Amino acid sequence: MSETLYDLSDVMREAKFGRTKIYQMIADGEFPAPTKIGAASRWRKSDVDRWIASHFAESAPWSQGQGAPRHG
Repeated sequence: MSETLYDLSDVMREAKFGRTKIYQMIADGEFPAPTKIGAASRWRKSDVDRWIASHFAESAPWSQGQGAPRHG
């Protein structure tokens, strides 16, 4: 089974942050670091997805006792 790799533009689109913010979060240990493949930086999709899921869970109002989201 092969792992999908993201380049920086994919990471920016998925995480909803710009280049500077992403690299600052990496430096602060708050975002997955890329793997270098030659001169290119690539992120494993699973690492980015896991970060997004944990970030969303921490910031969602219903995760802080404010009830479930309403649809409609």
